[in-house]
Amino acid sequence: MEKGKVPKAHWDVFASKVFCEICRDEVLAGNRPTSALSLLGYKNLEEKFFAKTRHQYDRTKLKNRWDTLETQYNLWKELKHVATGLGFDVTEGLIVADDDWWKEKIAANKEYGISHYSPMENLNELEVMFQNIHVSSASSVIPGVSKDKVAVNVHDGDDDDDVLDVLEEPSGEKCGAAKRSDEHYVAAKLFIK
Repeated sequence: MEKGKVPKAHWDVFASKVFCEICRDEVLAGNRPTSALSLLGYKNLEEKFFAKTRHQYDRTKLKNRWDTLETQYNLWKELKHVATGLGFDVTEGLIVADDDWWKEKIAANKEYGISHYSPMENLNELEVMFQNIHVSSASSVIPGVSKDKVAVNVHDGDDDDDVLDVLEEPSGEKCGAAKRSDEHYVAAKLFIK
């Protein structure tokens, strides 16, 4: 190996399983404050991963693996979401659909092909690792709009940029954001006409 060149990480089935199990445990221990592990979480991951696999990977390699798995998991969830109404083989972990459906989905996103013949490995661990860090319409909120107010897209047929409109008039509540902050600007531009 050339001087100064770092060896590439090798992620076989065993190493991936160990990685996901340790990450799951770190998340459950509270070491994922945002969308990735904390410094302590990565320190623990490095030590535990080396103890179990004898692979010495630095934080960058471990973070790259986290990001790769997150992308794969999101693709799988997205594909499973659009497969509503189709079958799902729980024992195999596969979406049951005909070849035409798969051709259409893979044509839309070639990455979906990964899920056609093989299940998502370490799914239980991945669900813990990435739970509550992705926004969906079920979990998101719009600044300045309370739950009893409904925001809708306004499309008036022209080519101008369309914005959200609040169906119920605001009750004089302030959005709570500091003046001149990004949040205040967004609330003022989107919800005040």
